[in-house]
Formats: sequence, structure tokens, C-alpha cells
Amino acid sequence: MTEKEITWEWLAGFFDGEGCVRAYQGKQGQARPYVQMSQAAPRERVLYEISDFLNSQGINNRVFRNPAAKKHWNDYFGLQVIGRTHCAEFLRSVLPHLRVKTEEATTVLEYLDSNPSKRGGQNKKVIKKALVREMTRLWKEEGMTQTEIGNRFGVSQYMVSRLIQRNLTIAA
Repeated sequence: MTEKEITWEWLAGFFDGEGCVRAYQGKQGQARPYVQMSQAAPRERVLYEISDFLNSQGINNRVFRNPAAKKHWNDYFGLQVIGRTHCAEFLRSVLPHLRVKTEEATTVLEYLDSNPSKRGGQNKKVIKKALVREMTRLWKEEGMTQTEIGNRFGVSQYMVSRLIQRNLTIAA
């Protein structure tokens, strides 16, 4: 089998067929999104490929395994997008390409927008992937210090360090 490139369009189709999305209210009243895709063994490799793609896009996720409940069943694997910012970014990226789960994705995004995080409230600023890439480029290629980069973009040296280390889009 030749490895094919994963795109947002392809991922939207996979998510339409093998995914689920919902949001619920957490114990402290915060909006909790839930985005997951699943696959039974022995086809779980696709979830690891999707995980690699999402990581390259700065979307935090995890792949997990659930053992088969009965002897004649296969193990079940799932990929879960972790965190409200990452779930929202995932949904916004696949939304234009969805056919089956358009309404559910739109509803969850509206719920997240109307129920902001209790931690940091509405003052949170999302650092975009392009900005993280630029910070990484300045650090690796231009030789700027993390303090200089932080001063340039109005964030702390610690935040620059975390962004470059993890290469993720996170709330600042």
C-alpha cells in the first residue's frame, strides 16, 4: 500500500463516516467539546497517520486502544482531539468539507463560542500556527533569542519556549 497524503478534505470524509462530535457542560459549568474518530483493528494505522497530520497542523490529539469486549471481536481504537481550542480548530478546518456532520459541527462551534472557557474567560488570545512557524523560523534560522522573539510578538519568553518546543497553537 502506498502512503497517501492526508488533506482536510479527505479527513472530513473520514470524520463524516467514522467520527463523532458533541459538546457538554462540565462539572464547573464550562463548555466541554468532544471530537473523536474510531477504527477497529487491524485498520488502526490510519488513526496514527491522522494523528501525525493533526500534530503537523498544531492540533493536540491522542490515539487510544480499547481491548475487545468479547473474544470474537477486534480491539477498538480511537483518536480524540484534546482541548476546546484544538477541537474548535479541527472543526473549523473540516467544516467546509463535511457532508454528514455539518449540523453537529456547527452546533458545537456555536456552543463553544457562546460558552467561553472559565479559565481566562474571553480575554484569551489564540496564537495561530503561522505565528508559531514564524517564531520557530526566527529562533532556528535567524538565531534570535526566545526573549527577543517574545518581545517582538508581545508574549513571554516562557510562552515562546513552549510554543517552539511543542509547535502547537495554544491559548496565550
